[in-house]
Amino acid sequence: MSATYQDEDSLKALMPIDPIPPPPIATFYSEKAERQGLKRIKGFSLVSGVWLLSTFFLVIGHAISLGFPHWIAQTEAVLSPNPAKVGIVGLEYTPNDILQYISYLSLDGADLASTDVPGAFTATAVLYCTGSAVLFLSGIFIIIGMLIPKIRALNNFSIFAISYVLQLISLITLIVGLIVYPIGFGNTFVTQFCFTSTPFNTGTCIIDWAYILGMVFTAATSFLPPLAIFSMNVVDDLPFICAKPNF
Repeated sequence: MSATYQDEDSLKALMPIDPIPPPPIATFYSEKAERQGLKRIKGFSLVSGVWLLSTFFLVIGHAISLGFPHWIAQTEAVLSPNPAKVGIVGLEYTPNDILQYISYLSLDGADLASTDVPGAFTATAVLYCTGSAVLFLSGIFIIIGMLIPKIRALNNFSIFAISYVLQLISLITLIVGLIVYPIGFGNTFVTQFCFTSTPFNTGTCIIDWAYILGMVFTAATSFLPPLAIFSMNVVDDLPFICAKPNF
């Protein structure tokens, strides 16, 4: 028996007194959290990474939709002397067999029957640009929260909540912009290309790929706020709009 006790004492002597702590990579304990026994806050997680990548992917998609004039286009069956594709910031048409892109800001010298751009198009451009910019800003806050987790968990508040609110604002703004755009189809600026077009009716034109792309990316944007809630509640243990963690 005494030999057994001696062996156990020898093994205990060989064991380290304190376990080696894991390297502090992308995690931290704030002093307040340590006093209250709160869980550590991760600086990066799979969910927040997917959320971040999705956010900037959608920003790029919205920028493509915004920049191209392919929102409505004349059909091949019925063409005016200047076949055109009409967007929200400019149009593409072919006077004298030469393809041209003209911004709505420089229509004065254009060879068009009407240069009176519909107010609905201007409103859509403002709303869509604003929504895309706000979405980009939300991505910046996500990056801040991932790189500086101490800021993210200040007073048990997740900075991801800011991104969540910004993405809700962006989503609403984008949706309103897409709804407002067809109101301008009845304007003389559009009817010179689409002939029988009326509000919410493209007449002899068709909805083109950039408008469809905008609708698809706006629908995809609606999945970002749930990812934000998941990141705050499940990953960070900072409940929705950030009260103290529940245990």
